[in-house]
Amino acid sequence: MSDSLQASLWPEEKPAKPLMDSTLFENEPERIDERLRALTHSNFRMSWHLKRQQVQYIQEKGLETIARHCDEMIALRLAPAVIPNDGSQTPMKGHPVFIAQHATGTCCRSCLKKWHHIEPGMAFTHAQQHYVTKLIMTWINQELSHWQLPLSTPTKAADRKRPPKVLRQKKADDTSMNLFG
Repeated sequence: MSDSLQASLWPEEKPAKPLMDSTLFENEPERIDERLRALTHSNFRMSWHLKRQQVQYIQEKGLETIARHCDEMIALRLAPAVIPNDGSQTPMKGHPVFIAQHATGTCCRSCLKKWHHIEPGMAFTHAQQHYVTKLIMTWINQELSHWQLPLSTPTKAADRKRPPKVLRQKKADDTSMNLFG
């Protein structure tokens, strides 16, 4: 195939301009609520829920730590312009943020384009990264509300240990403890 024919078939690609910019985040809470409502129309997205193990992990670490993990994961796995393993970079189990990413359509750049109109091929803006993190954390908080657990502060290691077993006190008339008498 000649170079001129190939050039006409595949014109030089220009990076797509993102549909979302910082001005679209002025009504961020309303936009997040609207996107979460839109996701309820997808059986696949609605099938994702936090399991007890993930809820316990959130209890141990605290929501502040989970939000930090979320921001770091998005920065590493989703925000770069080029993601070598795009479409398979988000595990389907494990960390609560991974579960939330699948539930919110923020698991890969294709899903981000479909559900949130964030074009692939360009690095996230600060506003886009903030939006994705906020969306995921809003979903996690909604999931936690179904569990009705106090999750505001992380538990300390000492609080997680089992309390000592209470030994049954022998009563004067209790002979069940005396094996020889």
